[in-house]
Amino acid sequence: MNRMHWPRRTTPARWRPAGDRPGPAAGQPPVPPRAADNAASGSPVAGWRLAVRRTGAVRPGRDESTVAGAARPGVGRRAFRSVAVRVAVAAVTAGAAVAGVTALTGAPAGAAVVPVQVITVRAAAASSTTAVLEAWQRTTAGSYKRVYGPVTAYIGKQGIGAASETLSRTPAGQFTLTEGFGIAANPGTTMPYRKVDGYDWWVSDTRSKLYNTHQRCAAGHCTFNERVSERLAAAGAVYANAMVINYNRSPVRAGAGSAFFLHVSNGRPTAGCVAIPAANLVWLMRWLKPANHPIISMGVGWRAYIPIPSRWVP
Repeated sequence: MNRMHWPRRTTPARWRPAGDRPGPAAGQPPVPPRAADNAASGSPVAGWRLAVRRTGAVRPGRDESTVAGAARPGVGRRAFRSVAVRVAVAAVTAGAAVAGVTALTGAPAGAAVVPVQVITVRAAAASSTTAVLEAWQRTTAGSYKRVYGPVTAYIGKQGIGAASETLSRTPAGQFTLTEGFGIAANPGTTMPYRKVDGYDWWVSDTRSKLYNTHQRCAAGHCTFNERVSERLAAAGAVYANAMVINYNRSPVRAGAGSAFFLHVSNGRPTAGCVAIPAANLVWLMRWLKPANHPIISMGVGWRAYIPIPSRWVP
């Protein structure tokens, strides 16, 4: 097969002298055109092309036709486009990951909030009533190190999966942990903590606008159906200390399930909560820090570890 050879360009490539390039703003450190354009455009490929158009600069050993995408010695147009496609795919993938974290944490649009502390609850099967609980801390390298566990946890009588108000099932998925409560005093957590008494309720009335929220009112005088709601202090020792699992809280869907907590175990499966021994729970509550954006991830098998694909056990 005959091959087409591109003639060698005899005109030397133009490289703009450093003294002719526009300098940085007063008081600002010098920024290479490519880096500055990348920050503005969000694309390394687009950033380099912008640099060419704005400054007229060309990399040493390359001419403007090369940067514009024409074939050049050793690298054809197809290869150049292939690189551009791979860069674009990587950018889309990174954007999707940020969007997933944003949706998970409820952060404002554009904010990339990465959970530093993750509690995983791994069930062997969807019908399991026990699970393995572990605690993980994000390292400076970006992986997650196990810092506590494994601990046996009790979960819903009807296993784990899609939860609702009519099922005793633990919800599968990833949910933030932002507050705790208990009949007992604060065990030493820096998370927001509420000591509850006979006036504290968790509303499970699906017809109420207060569904799946904490409320305070005297028994017999609440604006929601008290018979289907939970008077927290009446639960006894299992609510000595607890962390609220933010399932179905923002937005709230009536009937999708309410009052899911990480609380003290009584040695039996739950109505959908996750329950562990008191000493283990106190350790976790002291470990959790608001600034670390803690979450709990619950699921069957590997699905429990979706937020922490890179992890290790010391």
